[in-house]
Amino acid sequence: MKYNFIFFLFCFYFGNTLFSQAPAIQWQSFFNGLGTTPLNELYPDIQQTSDGGYILAGDGNGTATVSTTSNFSVIKLNALGNIQWQKEFGGSDTDKAHSVRQTVDGGYIVAGETQSTNGDVTGNHGSSDYWIIKLNSSGNLQWQKTYGGSANDIARSIRQTTDGGYIVAGETSSTNGDVTGNHGSSDYWIIKIDSLGNLQWQKTFGGTADDKAQDIEQTADNGYIIAGFATSNNGNVVGNHGSYDYWIIKLTSTGDIQWQKSFGGSAVDRANCIRKAADGGYFIAGWTTSANGDVTLNNGSSDYWILKITSTGDIQWQKSFGTSFQEEAYGVDDTIDGGCIVTGLRYSVPQEGPSTGTAYPDYWIIKLDVSGNIEWQNTYGGPLSDISTSVQQTSDGGYIVAGFAYNGSFNFDFWIIKLAGSQLSTHENILKSTLSIYPNPAKDFFTIDHLPAESTVNIHDASGRKIFSKKYSESKVSINTSPFINGVYIIQVDDKEKNILSEKLIIRK
Repeated sequence: MKYNFIFFLFCFYFGNTLFSQAPAIQWQSFFNGLGTTPLNELYPDIQQTSDGGYILAGDGNGTATVSTTSNFSVIKLNALGNIQWQKEFGGSDTDKAHSVRQTVDGGYIVAGETQSTNGDVTGNHGSSDYWIIKLNSSGNLQWQKTYGGSANDIARSIRQTTDGGYIVAGETSSTNGDVTGNHGSSDYWIIKIDSLGNLQWQKTFGGTADDKAQDIEQTADNGYIIAGFATSNNGNVVGNHGSYDYWIIKLTSTGDIQWQKSFGGSAVDRANCIRKAADGGYFIAGWTTSANGDVTLNNGSSDYWILKITSTGDIQWQKSFGTSFQEEAYGVDDTIDGGCIVTGLRYSVPQEGPSTGTAYPDYWIIKLDVSGNIEWQNTYGGPLSDISTSVQQTSDGGYIVAGFAYNGSFNFDFWIIKLAGSQLSTHENILKSTLSIYPNPAKDFFTIDHLPAESTVNIHDASGRKIFSKKYSESKVSINTSPFINGVYIIQVDDKEKNILSEKLIIRK
């Protein structure tokens, strides 16, 4: 048996449940940093924009123009995944973007952290500060502001509010500067700023141990819902089950606590994201290693743990998904059918190829119905590490998924996948489950096996440029890689029924 293609699009039984087919891949793209020797592009957030394209922001590591450590990397894509513009912002130290959203004026707001005191960054209070940048529609910097104290302050999530300002959630270890009321160690730190970045109010929430906010949404009553994890069992934190718990806080419009809830068991439970549901409740996604308390099932190691709660914080349902390996959810979005879409990572051990016997993560995307049952699930990835961090349902009923993938040159690139709104045909599904490519990574050549009759094989480089195209009548072909440099390539197979299958190949000589 040869190494299977990286996309395992087929129906199978998982936990004795037969799932529907996963949606087809419409397109996928890889992006690295500016400059001649870009290094890593990590942990992106993504959102569809009003023109049908996408805005992407994450941690851009190494460019020729800003910093040799890490910058805010912001990329605007069109509806087909092609770059419209790409910008990096920061100073000479470490700057990491964690959250991006389009604003009502057609521009963009980006939140993260900075350790820089030069370049685009002014006003750093010491160590890491919240760093917020406002861009116009062309990606040009309109304003930037730092917030924090002399210790670490990290902004994880930003949303524009109905008054035109912004709400920001993250964590602080500071007790000075802009920060007041720290309860000890790290606290949730919520700041409300106006449309120009002026601080309107700030609040800390937590206890004497570690408490870290990961995501925030404005609610229908103009208050806020916050998800993260807490190890405290004092101060504002009530009901901790042991170690880290999901800690959810509902605030009023002025930042006062309406209610707070801890969810979890005696082991580690970390909530990474929250989205409003159509019924007024909330979907929460993260991961758990518990098997008690609120957690009724653990499949081994860490599992996706998805909660649906009411508007007042009562659990409607909770579900664990995983295997005996490690699974961690990082992104969730509500869907038009009342369910949700979840993305993150899932470890598995390849049975063949260069990484045989070593566990590496893949993107793992699961679609849940309104009751938390899996409708479909799928893994996406290559023979090494691929981690998904953000997902959103798109206006056509499909999904946009962002993360980062090993690029074959000892670094990572942003990897964006657009999934169609419709599902795969039976023919496509069978075709994807039988095709195989090996070796992957490839050195001198690679082989494609089980090609359908009269197939055309196209090869695109990471920029999307077609560099190879040939029609084949045989079912097994070998392609010489000597003309290609090290890197990531997209292998596209177009059969006579016009089914186009896209797969990732790493070339490393």
